[in-house]
Amino acid sequence: MAEPTRYRTLNGLPPTGGVPPNRMFVEAPMPPPPQHVPDPGPPNGGCPLTRGNPPLPYAAYGDPAGMVYYPDYQPYPVPYPVPTPYHVAAVPAVCPVLMGLAPPPVPAPPAPAPAQYPYEPPGQWVDGHQMTAGEWSYIGPKETVTINFLGDGSRPCDYPGGFNQHFDYSVHKVPCNMPVRELMTQLGMPEQGDCGLTEMIEVRGNIWQAGDTFTYHGRAHGRTLGQLGWTSARGTVWLCVKR
Repeated sequence: MAEPTRYRTLNGLPPTGGVPPNRMFVEAPMPPPPQHVPDPGPPNGGCPLTRGNPPLPYAAYGDPAGMVYYPDYQPYPVPYPVPTPYHVAAVPAVCPVLMGLAPPPVPAPPAPAPAQYPYEPPGQWVDGHQMTAGEWSYIGPKETVTINFLGDGSRPCDYPGGFNQHFDYSVHKVPCNMPVRELMTQLGMPEQGDCGLTEMIEVRGNIWQAGDTFTYHGRAHGRTLGQLGWTSARGTVWLCVKR
């Protein structure tokens, strides 16, 4: 048997790169250039699976379509596994599931202005004085009239030439909505006989003139002091006992 032909090279490597001389070099096919794959974006289009719906099941392993079926919606393909958790702020504005279905958020109503509590009733102030006694204060009608009452039977209006004697009287602040009949009762007049009140008008000095007279059973007994013109604008009203 003949010896095989042997070749030697200066660098010690196999000649022709180790390829037999009787074989042709074949250019190996180059791999195809990488193709651009578009970014699919966040899973499920950025829509949370439980937003507005009950928790949804995961897609089953081996499901070729990789579908998650939403109640009342058409199937929408999502990659598996479903990512959790999510951040609400990251939900895109054009969510294919929620678009047109979820109402826009309703702004909260403005907070009501704080009430000025507690209230502090001032009580009845008359001529700079508060009607108080112990632990309470009196609250009465705001409009009052000042009445000076001669309760001792003195009648200066019966002396046309002037009444030069001293007489006593009491001062009262009376609501203008009080009827005349009630005023006579509050002044202590008995509801019998022909008792009543006479208005006195001071002309000048010690000269007084008799005005209208009111009784329990008179025509004006039901009228209020304000209807008689006895108001704060009138000033002080002088009254004596009817003769």
